[in-house]
Amino acid sequence: MTRVNVDIEKLRVWISDFDRCVQDYRTSVDSFFKNINQYDGWKGEAAVTYLESVNTESIKYINFGDNLQTFSTTLSGVVDNLESTLVSTAKE
Repeated sequence: MTRVNVDIEKLRVWISDFDRCVQDYRTSVDSFFKNINQYDGWKGEAAVTYLESVNTESIKYINFGDNLQTFSTTLSGVVDNLESTLVSTAKE
């Protein structure tokens, strides 16, 4: 039988730190693209073309942030399941 030592609290801290980074990323991306779209100093056809390109590209960054959030949530669930398994196994 294999013995595994797991510090659940340390895992939770790491996941919490990662989740904070994900939230910071998402906030920064939203703010960045919002600022670009609200900029009124550039008008005309080139500006419209540029903004369409920016908005198309922004979807990639937004989706990446969404995927990071899903990953963070999954990690948290894995730790919850691990803790539950360890607690139930310890009772046996």
